[in-house]
Parts: sequence; structure tokens; C-alpha cells
Amino acid sequence: GYRDYRGVPVYGAWLWDGEHGLGLTSEIDVAEALATFSTVRLTAIGVLSITLFLSLGGALFILVTGERTNQALKKARDELEDRVDERTQDLKKATRQTELILENATDGILTIDDRQVVVGFNPACEEMWGYSADEFLGREITILIPEYARKDHLDNVHKFRDAQAEGIHMENRGLKLFGLTKNGVVFPTEVGISKNEIDGEVFYSAF
Repeated sequence: GYRDYRGVPVYGAWLWDGEHGLGLTSEIDVAEALATFSTVRLTAIGVLSITLFLSLGGALFILVTGERTNQALKKARDELEDRVDERTQDLKKATRQTELILENATDGILTIDDRQVVVGFNPACEEMWGYSADEFLGREITILIPEYARKDHLDNVHKFRDAQAEGIHMENRGLKLFGLTKNGVVFPTEVGISKNEIDGEVFYSAF
């Protein structure tokens, strides 16, 4: 380009026709010629700038939100761990208290599951029947009952299993049963039976 008589930058083009001795020339201002290009360039720059701004803003938002979420999750996890630890300690304490009660009870207290397998056998039971808890846990309770009385025992268990009530209170020690010691000695006893359900499993305690 060059400057015209006005001193304004222009683009020019000319053509000489030698046959006729004529020349044609045309000029256009540089600003006018590049107007469309400038518009397109500015638009592209604007779009790119906005896109970059939104991308950076979105990334920053995600980082901030993610950090807050992580902090919230960490706090919730810590609180849950504290609650679990607290409940675990409470459970251990309650379990130990129950163990102490069973260990120091003067009455024999044994617990069986719905398959008639002994799952609880306190020291008083050890003294009554002559078996240690270690050697008897996991065995069927019928071993502790004389053969002739086993049918009555099973009838009583089935009655309690099918009853709507949860069980008989400890003061209702009206069931007369017979026990069979490890040495084969038969002895009479009067017991109460309670029925409990834990996590869908039925247990019976005799005392």
C-alpha cells in the first residue's frame, strides 16, 4: 500500500492497455479493505478470551469445590470413626459387664441356639454338670439331659419357639427338668427359659 493525495494509506491496483493507450487504476483505503478481517480477528480474539476465562474459572471452581468436598468428607469420616470407636468401647464395656454377671452368677445359666447347640455355659453350669465351657460349647444340649427326658425338653423348646411372648420371666421358674452330669448322675432342677432374637437368630437361655 501507499499514501494517496490525502495522506491516507491505501491499496491500489492499475492496468495499462497499450493498444488503446489507456490505463485503469483503482484505490481503496487500507482501513476499509481490512475492515472485515479486523472484525473477524477481534471476534475470534474475544471468543477465545471468553473461552479461556470460562475454562480458568471452571477449573478454579472445581478446585475450590473439590477441596471443600474433601474437607467435608474428611470431617464426616473422622466423626464416623469417633462414633464407631465410642460405640465399640460401649459394646466392649457391656460385653464385659455381661461376662462378669455370668461368671459370678450362683445359678447355672446356659444359652442355646435354634439348633439346640450350646453357645453359652457359665461357671455355675460347669460346677453343676462337670463339663468345662471349653469342652462343651458347640455341642448339643441333649447331652446334658437324661435320654428319657429329652423328648419333654424338645417339646418345651418348641413351645417357646412358637409362642408369641418373648419368654418366661426369671421368677417363673416352674419348669421341672432333669440334668445329666458328665459322670452320669441324674439330678432334678427347676428352671426358667427366655427367648431372644439377635440379628434374625433365635436363642434360648435357661437359668
